[in-house]
Amino acid sequence: MANPRFMAGFASIETGKAPGPHYQKAIPEEPTEIRIGYVHQDALCWAFFRYHLLIKASQQGITVLDRPVSTLKEQIAEINSLIREQIDVLMLRPVASGDADLLAVVQRARMLGVEVIALDGSVGGDVDITTVSVDNAGGQAGITDYICQRLNGKGRIAHLQGNQNMETGKLRTRGLHSVLAGYPGIDLVHEIELDWGSPIPLRVQGEALARSALAAHPALDAIITTSDESAFGVHDALLDLGLQDKVLVTGFDALPEALIAIEDGWMEASVHQPLELMAERALKDAVRLVRSKPGLPTHTQLMAETISKANLLDASLRALRLFPNIVSELNERRSQQQVSATFLETLIDNLPDILFVKNAESLAYVRCNRAADEWLAVAPGSFLGKTAFDIYPEEVATRLQASDREILANGVPVDISEEVLFLRDKGTRYMHTQKIPIFDTRGKPVYLLGVLQDITEQRMAEIALAQGAEELERAIETLQKDREKLVAAEKMAALGALVAGVAHELNTPIGNGLLAATTLMDSTRSIAEKFASGLSRSMLNNYLAEARDGAEILERNLHRAADLINSFKQIAVDQENTRARRFSLSTVVSDVLLTLMPTIKTTPFTVSLSVPDDLVLDSYPGPLEQVLINLVNNAVIHGLAGCTDGEISISASFHDPDRVVLVVEDNGKGIADEHLQKVFTPFYTTKGDDGGSGLGLSITHSIVTGLLGGEIELTSTVGAGTRFCMTIPLTVKAQVQAT
Repeated sequence: MANPRFMAGFASIETGKAPGPHYQKAIPEEPTEIRIGYVHQDALCWAFFRYHLLIKASQQGITVLDRPVSTLKEQIAEINSLIREQIDVLMLRPVASGDADLLAVVQRARMLGVEVIALDGSVGGDVDITTVSVDNAGGQAGITDYICQRLNGKGRIAHLQGNQNMETGKLRTRGLHSVLAGYPGIDLVHEIELDWGSPIPLRVQGEALARSALAAHPALDAIITTSDESAFGVHDALLDLGLQDKVLVTGFDALPEALIAIEDGWMEASVHQPLELMAERALKDAVRLVRSKPGLPTHTQLMAETISKANLLDASLRALRLFPNIVSELNERRSQQQVSATFLETLIDNLPDILFVKNAESLAYVRCNRAADEWLAVAPGSFLGKTAFDIYPEEVATRLQASDREILANGVPVDISEEVLFLRDKGTRYMHTQKIPIFDTRGKPVYLLGVLQDITEQRMAEIALAQGAEELERAIETLQKDREKLVAAEKMAALGALVAGVAHELNTPIGNGLLAATTLMDSTRSIAEKFASGLSRSMLNNYLAEARDGAEILERNLHRAADLINSFKQIAVDQENTRARRFSLSTVVSDVLLTLMPTIKTTPFTVSLSVPDDLVLDSYPGPLEQVLINLVNNAVIHGLAGCTDGEISISASFHDPDRVVLVVEDNGKGIADEHLQKVFTPFYTTKGDDGGSGLGLSITHSIVTGLLGGEIELTSTVGAGTRFCMTIPLTVKAQVQAT
């Protein structure tokens, strides 16, 4: 039995409200504690069943949880939900017959003690549950026989059949074919399936399928459908094609509108399903199954009746009996719709986005929210009934209307990320626009919904940002050019210092050589004069000794000058040529130190070397020489500045088989912590007043980590000195060479 705290005391829908005051009049003082979960497709024809079920349940104090669904997946989910809500009986109109998932959830419900009643069909499989249905095969057979007699046994017909994955659809098709077998003169030329579970209204489907059938078979005599709603769509197609008096149409369900159509003459017949009797029987079975657990399954089939003009009066009277209940239900729904409409109006008016609705024919505005009025700076509702031509310049309005017509013709929503509009009072505005066509039940576009966001400020910010980015890019480009000029200037300054040092260093050997050559020349001239007057052995021996000493002095000093010139020449060539080559590291270091000696000699500092001769690199000697020159100069100018003595040490060793460690360190003042993290930053210098550019160590870092493909690490202790440790590959990588 159901949990008492869930009991409502009368028939209830999902919201827990009573369907209407009239449902409560017959509630007994001691209601039967039964909770029924009713899961069904929300078809119009089954509204009669629902009305009767709720009324009869209310009179017996039975709670009905009404759960309309559209798909099989939704039906399974709702059944699981109802099981959790502790229902006693599950009533369902199966969306599909024989589906494994549906069978599984029905079996689960039964295992948990929930009785199951299938309406107008079965769940399939070997599940034996109580069923209450209409004789669908007999109903379709009856109306088919009626049409065959109206055609005097001869003619061409089309059949819009129901879903063949549902037992109801299969039975109705079987009933039609069983009758046609007895009418050899009737030719079924076209048979196509309606989709009862589709979100596309059956009326729209009926019209489309009728047009397709008539296009393939223009001389049809009748179109038999399996629902009144699809028959209404067939009539729409016939009316549009001017064939309403030439083709007979039948429906199924005997809706009030179908009865009127039979009276008016454009529908031949429909089939009345005794849904009120079905509701009574289903409710009676529910009570029986709960009270006599476990109840034995029963199978009830009710007769269907063909409705034509001959028995239209009886059918109309049956429909009228429901009229008071329908009116009451409609009044309640109208009240709920008014509340919903008020809420929706308030919601729309307070949306920050601009919202409008246009008539699909005239493209005149029929609804606008407050944001639209404020955006256009007009009084509320002042441009309803107007078109784009009353708001925008002609060329803009023409473009907008052409776009609207295209959207309505295609029937597909569009999202325009940026649309440029021009308002007379606001000027150019950038808008994000969404437009959505709205259709009637026949699939015809009747309105165009538009939602706009004014993104002008955002767009202007993007434009300003883009302009700022361009200006920044130009500034960076200018800065890069200036940096390249400064780097070139720094290199030229370093080269100039080398030239000055080399020139100073060359002065000594060249001067000594010149002195030796001059002395030798004087001795030669003197011995030549004495040779004419008489030359003694001692004089000749003295001359030869002086000539030998002079030649040795001259040779020694010329070699010294040649070494200096060759070192300078090699450095100059390496600096100019950035191609990789094999070289001895010790040779490169010695050459650099040789060219720097003239500068170092003017200081109280010494340089020590510890570079093995077997360290051979396949790399860039020129950039490496630039690194060594920068680091030694940095030690002299910064590290040892102001010291009375000091030492610069250059050492190298294998780090691993593929890399070498090259260290340049001094025992000078060291670098303060506040400067330590900035020394590799371009243009950072503590000697700005003395002409420092701040690029020496920046260039060093770029060469080591870029062109040489290595790493450089700086450690320093104030008062103890500074150490630059470089780890460089023995062979530069191919991608670095390409760079």
